[in-house]
Amino acid sequence: MIHQERLHFHKKIKFNFEGGDLTSDAGLLLIQEFMHHVKFPELLQQHFHLETDQAIRTHTNHDLCLQQI
Repeated sequence: MIHQERLHFHKKIKFNFEGGDLTSDAGLLLIQEFMHHVKFPELLQQHFHLETDQAIRTHTNHDLCLQQI
C-alpha cells in the first residue's frame, strides 16, 4: 500500500502556466520543500559521506549531493 501525504507549500509562491515569465528553477522550489518535509538534509548528514579530504574542497558533502539532484 502506498502511503499518501499532503505537502503544504508557502502561500506566497504563485504558479502561472500561461507562458509569460519562465524560469528553470521553479521545480527546484517544490523539490526543496519536499526534501525539507521528509527531513532529507538530516538523512544526508547522517548517511552520506565522501572519502575525499574535505580540507581540499570548498563544498560540504551535503552541498555536493544536492548539486547532483
